[in-house]
Amino acid sequence: MFCEKQYPITVDDFKGWFSRDFPYSASGDLSGITDQDILKAFAEASMNFNSSLFGTCEEQKLGFLYLAAHYLVIDIQ
Repeated sequence: MFCEKQYPITVDDFKGWFSRDFPYSASGDLSGITDQDILKAFAEASMNFNSSLFGTCEEQKLGFLYLAAHYLVIDIQ
């Protein structure tokens, strides 16, 4: 799916890119976005992501992160 050096995209990649965009939960706290919520969004995004639409590895990574963020927003609504 992604370029060798970028695979796999991790929850930490997501939290790093969207560091101020979501209210992340602390360990054991379920009041915000959990790692499991992000992994669910990754699974949903994986079903619809077409890496051939992007040129570079960085573009693929960002495209996937934004698609996962979209699914995360839909899930929490």
